[in-house]
Amino acid sequence: MMDYCVCIDGGGTKCRATVFDATGNPLGSGLSGSANAMLGVDAVMSSIQDASTQAIADANLSISLSQCAAGIGLAGYVGAKHHRDQLHAALDQMFAAYAANSDAHIACMGAHFGRDGSILILGTGSCAYNLSDGAGVSLGGWGAQISDHGSGFSLGIEAVKAACFAADHLSDQTPMTRAIQEELGDRAEDIFHWSISAKPRDYARYAPTVFRFADQDDPLAKNILQTQLGYVTQIIDKLNQRFQTPVALVGGLASSYLHRLDDRIRTMTVEPSCDPLVGAYLMWEQQRRNR
Repeated sequence: MMDYCVCIDGGGTKCRATVFDATGNPLGSGLSGSANAMLGVDAVMSSIQDASTQAIADANLSISLSQCAAGIGLAGYVGAKHHRDQLHAALDQMFAAYAANSDAHIACMGAHFGRDGSILILGTGSCAYNLSDGAGVSLGGWGAQISDHGSGFSLGIEAVKAACFAADHLSDQTPMTRAIQEELGDRAEDIFHWSISAKPRDYARYAPTVFRFADQDDPLAKNILQTQLGYVTQIIDKLNQRFQTPVALVGGLASSYLHRLDDRIRTMTVEPSCDPLVGAYLMWEQQRRNR
């Protein structure tokens, strides 16, 4: 049994780390850039190392990562089969021992404190997940191109599309489209050039813009939000029907969606018990006990 466990919540926008002692007390934290496993081993390991090193420094510990266990949850972990062996080899080199799974798995472990339950992650991307009798089932979360319904990316890209359409004088301007054009440029060409290098997290920056202008009765923002809210409602409903367990909404957009759900759907949801980083610690402890 190691004295310290570094726990990682590697998302599409940021990588968070917390170092716990052997009794599960958090001692220090760190933050770095994206740790989506689909970005490749070098990028992910760089973010993990940066955030973990910060957490150890924040805890005032004089130890190396190689002396620590780790509980690691990464966005894109399920889809990164082609380089998962390389990722595991790199983690073997960095930590004394580790447990790794998806960010959805640790979020669900934390949200229900290891008990059976479902979650819907609503952040840069989106993903539904259920844990029942120790087995995890992932639903959705297949990336920005074909999935991620209700996510910050899905809200943001529709808002940017609307701004581009209006910039080409193919639709009327609204306060939301003008606000986006103030940042990206008021010509469609400007928005196009920005989009060439834009990543999902860049589009997700405009999700709060959609919520803000929807609350101000901007017609385009309301339409975009209504469509994505429909997906969120449908996912919660289907999770409840299939698994008959409570659903916790987690992620940066969870609170923005929660109060917009109708009463029937809201009764299917519960508040998350703990943070995903606690879930990562629980995952490591579960693996350690089962050895």
